[in-house]
Amino acid sequence: MSEKGNSKVKQLFTEVKTHWKVPAKGKYVPYRDITTNCRISHTQ
Repeated sequence: MSEKGNSKVKQLFTEVKTHWKVPAKGKYVPYRDITTNCRISHTQ
């Protein structure tokens, strides 16, 4: 993986960690709620 790819992966993890419980500015749903809704709808 290139340096650019590593940087994007780090940015993604930082984004998810930072906005796990509180949504980012301009977004309405935190990542925790998105993953919870995906698990619920996927098991039905």
